[in-house]
Amino acid sequence: MWANGTSLLVIWIKNTTETDIKEHLESNSFQVFESKKLEPKQPWQDKSSAFKLCISLSCKDSIMSPDLWPDHSDIRDWYFKPKQ
Repeated sequence: MWANGTSLLVIWIKNTTETDIKEHLESNSFQVFESKKLEPKQPWQDKSSAFKLCISLSCKDSIMSPDLWPDHSDIRDWYFKPKQ
């Protein structure tokens, strides 16, 4: 993690790419520091694409706005599990 940054989890329609997400945010004047598509771990997760996004903490509230995303998108904070 970098200073003044945060990570979000975005779940979007199936067959969406990291480039699609990044272009969507950049076209709305947001900078994405890092984008990673997550591999499904459960069969039900195959119905959508999930991404970990690293963005500036200062724009988090704007990016979390449902108005920014297509219908049926899910945006939430990324929670890190401590390594055992």
